[in-house]
Amino acid sequence: MRTFRLLTAPSAALAILGTAAIAHGGGPEEPLEEVRVEGTRAGGFQSRTKEGENPRESSDLASLIEPLPGLHVRRQGANDAFASLSIRGSASSQVAVYLAGVPLRGGSDPTVDLGSLPLWLGAEVRVHRSFAPAALGPGSLGGTLEILPPSFSSNGGKVARTEIAATAGSFGTTRLRVADAHSVLGTDTLISMTASRSNGAFTYLDPQATAAAGEDRFATRENAGHVQLSGILVRSSKVTWAPDTVGRLTFVSMLQYGYQNLPGTVRAPTPFQRLDTSRGVSGMELAGGVGKGVLSVRAFVRREELSLRDKESFARATRNAWRTNDYLIAFGVSSGWRGRPMKNLLIEARADGGLEKFQPSTWLGAEAPPSARRTTLGVGADLEWKVAKGTLAASTRLDGYRDTTPPRTDVAAKEIGGVRPSAHAGFEVPFGGLRLLSHVGYTSRVPSFLELYGNRGAFLGNPDLRAEAALTVDGGARFLAGTKKHGLIAEAVAFATLAENLILFVPQGAYGRARATNVSQASIRGAELSFEGRYGNVFARASTTVLATENRDVCVANQVGCVRPRLPGRPVVDGTFDAGYSFGPIRIGWGVDVVGGVQADLVGDVTVPSRVFHNAQIRWENPFGVRRMRVSLDGKNVLDARIGTYPGVQGPVRAPLGDSFEYPLPGRSIFATVRWVLGNDE
Repeated sequence: MRTFRLLTAPSAALAILGTAAIAHGGGPEEPLEEVRVEGTRAGGFQSRTKEGENPRESSDLASLIEPLPGLHVRRQGANDAFASLSIRGSASSQVAVYLAGVPLRGGSDPTVDLGSLPLWLGAEVRVHRSFAPAALGPGSLGGTLEILPPSFSSNGGKVARTEIAATAGSFGTTRLRVADAHSVLGTDTLISMTASRSNGAFTYLDPQATAAAGEDRFATRENAGHVQLSGILVRSSKVTWAPDTVGRLTFVSMLQYGYQNLPGTVRAPTPFQRLDTSRGVSGMELAGGVGKGVLSVRAFVRREELSLRDKESFARATRNAWRTNDYLIAFGVSSGWRGRPMKNLLIEARADGGLEKFQPSTWLGAEAPPSARRTTLGVGADLEWKVAKGTLAASTRLDGYRDTTPPRTDVAAKEIGGVRPSAHAGFEVPFGGLRLLSHVGYTSRVPSFLELYGNRGAFLGNPDLRAEAALTVDGGARFLAGTKKHGLIAEAVAFATLAENLILFVPQGAYGRARATNVSQASIRGAELSFEGRYGNVFARASTTVLATENRDVCVANQVGCVRPRLPGRPVVDGTFDAGYSFGPIRIGWGVDVVGGVQADLVGDVTVPSRVFHNAQIRWENPFGVRRMRVSLDGKNVLDARIGTYPGVQGPVRAPLGDSFEYPLPGRSIFATVRWVLGNDE
């Protein structure tokens, strides 16, 4: 009888609860196990990280991935507030997000709020910084975030483990995470539940009150709290695929409810807005051996409901809606085969299709956007061929789509569609501990419903938008040497992207609205530098991304001719550094985050003040002899940096520090976390 290990995403061989670092009290002693900068695929540069193994405790998904190279997380408040992701200078709408192979971003919801996604115990993510495998799904212009599915730490087929983590800290923050894995009659089952809340009430520099008083005046951020409840279930069991083959059936489901208060900007606060979100995601995969590989069939369904509430009198004054309801539903199926027809050749081919529908319901105070439906069909293939000492990789996809909007009283029914290709190729050549990698490829993306038709009164649609596309090339080196106690991983990468018809949201009017607009030509160039290493009891890691962007549609005249302004929202530099020292069961650490050079508008008249935040950590493994318990204390922005300056028309302007213009970040905050593992999976 042949037993095949499933090679596709929903049951990749990962261990949500099998972290040796936690189980044996060795978290700070084995940092190289985490290998943040993977870079081992010839198909594209990757980064990878796992909850519970970072030098800092991760409060949400955004804080988990924030230190990775090439990534910029843009927050609009404290932890768990709205957060979006940019990879190598991309817009958040250009980043694809998958949970266990299920797309969380589509035509109806182009940007995934990282603050709304649960972070369960042991959650693991993989970031494709350049190109993602074609078998994963339609290509994305700005990289891909994979939230890998929970799986099991097994010993002879036995799974029994429970893990609990609780956090309390500043701004009324409390979090609870519980995960349990067990095996009964050959079926592995994992259940994880998370809950969190905070009031987000921190103080910040009030620029209007400061200007009026002639001295610094502070205000309290109001209407910035959140509540979130979520649960995820994974069931995996063996099935008879053929008389002599054992396959596996895996089911993953996530349910979530939460609300996020929306405080607005410091100059235009929205003290009564609240966004309620419910999300249900389910995916199933059947896989088993066929020939020299694995044949798998997947299906998924995703449903979301978004409800915006505001005070009617306030909404009328700002000409916005005071009540909206939107529903999103998506279905998808795919089938593929992955295997080795030859010893040195790995091939994966997949065909997939899907249907997605956006349906507005109750809208008060503004005209509802039109309902819309998108049908997709795609085929893709990945190839990896080991030649001599190197590896060659190639990938290609062809994606067709059709959008349909029903007739309205003033607009006729409309159908648009087309076929978009994407492809990339790369190589990897090892020289001892050094690996050289390079990739080149073409990607494209069709506009989302939000960009085409607008939504919630805050965004103005543009039905004349064209699909955006980009040619990207990158190259670099990765170095790995030493052991767990004395080792180093380092990576240096350079990249360049030339985009056409890039889609940006441009502010328009006096009420904070933005309109989607094509930029016919734009370029992004940059470099990523990162390392992670240990020497005895000393541990350090660093990651820096430097960007140079150009909006080639705009020319700002100067004495020598013309200056092309930077693209808005992209930092010139984004870096993190962490260092720690362990003595016995105690580990202390210090970290620094630097973000600078963010431009807020298309022509460069407004910039976001640069910021430097310092962070401190202390961890105690097995406190008071309690085995497999860990207590940690994390301080964020411990030097309480809250004020920065940017050049104004009449001289330097003092403003609150943040990732986005007029969205302040909190000052000093402290969080305490207790983690405890029960059960025996050794």
